[in-house]
Amino acid sequence: MTLGGSLHHSSGRDSWSTPAAFFDVINHKYRFQLDACAEPWSAKCPQYYTRQDNGLIMPWKSWTWCNPPYSQIANWYEKAVSEMSFGASSVLLTFARTDTKAFHQYALKASEIVFIQGRLRFVSPDTRRQEHPAPSPSILVIFDCDRVGETKFSTLKA
Repeated sequence: MTLGGSLHHSSGRDSWSTPAAFFDVINHKYRFQLDACAEPWSAKCPQYYTRQDNGLIMPWKSWTWCNPPYSQIANWYEKAVSEMSFGASSVLLTFARTDTKAFHQYALKASEIVFIQGRLRFVSPDTRRQEHPAPSPSILVIFDCDRVGETKFSTLKA
């Protein structure tokens, strides 16, 4: 795994927050214990890792929420796959870029991939408000340590 302190957030463009109402729907099902990639203003769980903590090198819990910097998605996918061997399940929110090497190398090891209908409106790090729709469709990539090798696909409205 190519991990380092600078990989958590590469720019302000990578630190948009998940819309609260969307997260609440997902959290209702999984009851997340940890937000692996957050800042104090954007954390979705009482326990979270910041850029300084570096969720790529810290242990995850079952269940872990992760809206990672998309410019470093391969590292976060790889971490989620690795954490399953330690009993940690996770859900990653990312763009639906199914043409990338990272998607084929790691996301297809997930137990479920949920394609989100419509475009999410992420929360801006500058205004702390929901902004214009995301530039690409989004997916939830679910790495359930109890369902390894059972990849299934579904959809969810934004």
